[in-house]
Amino acid sequence: MTTIAYISSPTVDSLRETVIGWRRHLHQHPELSFHEEATAQFIADTLAEFGSLEITRPTRTSVVARLVGARPGPVLAIRADIDALPIVEKNTHDFVSRTPGVMHACGHDGHTAMLLGAASAIVRALGADVLGEAVPVMGGEDFSGYQQAAPGAFIFIGARNEERGIVHPHHHEQFDLDERALDYGTRIFVAAALEHLAPRSPSA
Repeated sequence: MTTIAYISSPTVDSLRETVIGWRRHLHQHPELSFHEEATAQFIADTLAEFGSLEITRPTRTSVVARLVGARPGPVLAIRADIDALPIVEKNTHDFVSRTPGVMHACGHDGHTAMLLGAASAIVRALGADVLGEAVPVMGGEDFSGYQQAAPGAFIFIGARNEERGIVHPHHHEQFDLDERALDYGTRIFVAAALEHLAPRSPSA
């Protein structure tokens, strides 16, 4: 069975509405960069519900969760930006920003929700007993710098949808995303994690 077929199981299917709910909560409660204290607390509290994770708060506006096991092997880190922008939202859906003059107009609410979904699915699929320990590191958002040391990719998951009027660019006061893409993104993160962390023969 391939990794993608495995991820098409109820483990991820059951998270679809939950991930959308997380995204909408975050969208309603945006916080500017270096002020994401409530956002970080929400993330930490949500991660704590999954079990098996070691959760730390390096700063008041950041969260690190580690799934530590007893075996040596590959290491994987996934991350999301969580800050919003100083933009007055002009969308009319029922989960618009409740913070005057601040909005998630760059998709960080969706990115964070997808990674929470991925974390939940990875904990369920792997558990700590199949993983080894690694020292976490923090980095900036310079992807070209990352890729000098490790493979990586930007992934387009189809968050734009002209038929539904979801056409505005990042940082626009009517930026939105097609929430069906959250499911795709969650699956991609989980599939990448399981593929990277899968046991391999010495010759592989």
